[in-house]
Amino acid sequence: MAVLNPGMWADNHLESEDYGFPPATPRRDRPRLRLGVTITVTALGFLLAAATAIMFVMIVDFGTEDLTRVLGGAAGHLHAATGAPGTGTISPVHG
Repeated sequence: MAVLNPGMWADNHLESEDYGFPPATPRRDRPRLRLGVTITVTALGFLLAAATAIMFVMIVDFGTEDLTRVLGGAAGHLHAATGAPGTGTISPVHG
C-alpha cells in the first residue's frame, strides 16, 4: 500500500485475494431497533438510579426516626449525639 497524498491511498492489489477467511456475510442494518433498545436501556437505567436514591432516603429516614422510636431507650442516645432540637444537648464548637 502506498500513500499518494495525505488522506489518499493507492489501490491495493491484494484486495481480491483470498486470505483464508470466508467472505463476510451480509448484515441487515437495523438503526430503529438499535435506537429503540438504546432508549429502553437508558430509561431503565434512570429508573433504577431513581429507585436507588429513593430507597436510600427511605432507609435513612427509617433508621433515624422509626428505628429509634422502636428501640426506645436503647437507641435514645442517638438523638442526643446529633444535637437534635429538644434534647438539650449541644456540642461545643472547637476552633
